Amino acid sequence: MTQPTFRRVQKSNPHQLAVDQHIHAAHCIRKFADEKGTVAVFDKSVSRWVQRKPDAAIFCAKRAWDQRSEKGYMISIETAFFNVIDNIDTPFTDRRHDDISRYYHLWRLRGLARDKERHDVHFNNGIGHHLSIDEQEILEKNGYSFILENGGLLHHLASAIEIQVMLSKIARHMGHTKWGILTASRGEFLVADYYSGDLEGLQPFIPISPHHAFFANITDRHISIQQVRELNRASVASSKNYYFCRSLDNCPL
Repeated sequence: MTQPTFRRVQKSNPHQLAVDQHIHAAHCIRKFADEKGTVAVFDKSVSRWVQRKPDAAIFCAKRAWDQRSEKGYMISIETAFFNVIDNIDTPFTDRRHDDISRYYHLWRLRGLARDKERHDVHFNNGIGHHLSIDEQEILEKNGYSFILENGGLLHHLASAIEIQVMLSKIARHMGHTKWGILTASRGEFLVADYYSGDLEGLQPFIPISPHHAFFANITDRHISIQQVRELNRASVASSKNYYFCRSLDNCPL
């Protein structure tokens, strides 16, 4: 699986900057793990199924956003979502719908950030600072963005700002979205690497376990194996680099 070129850190990564960044949180992927702690992944770059642990590199972007985002607001969004999926028996009326929406869009935006072409942002007025690589990494480690003399705003810093701005815009409309739980009567769900929203007619949904998925703007309900099959086909069609599940044998396609 190839990704756009990324800005590498110094040898031995002295400031412990995040390089491998999960698109979909490892905690969420782990819900689909088998007894060996691995999930079945169809890697589209080699057109074959492989077994991978939730922390595997295939699930990660390479430095597609900055340290401030990775260790700051993204963790807050993830933690709130984990609380929801770890307590799926919470009644619909008490469910933290906005926490689900924030995570859905974070996941989607991180996937888009992984796949987009990477270009630094340059300015015409000559502003910027002359900083060594070490100085740049120290600033990033401490939560700062910066503009380089002749280098502009580095792509992963700009991408982090873009993700946060987009999430803020989306937040204004999130109150209208309510998430019901689909429970598979038979069969299990597949999961795309992310759902970009470009598949016509597909409502936002999030498989959260082999037998459960959040689906936007419905109430909780059980669904048939035929409906599971339709959603699995949508996940395959939505996927960019891979899709995964607990066991392909249990996933209707």
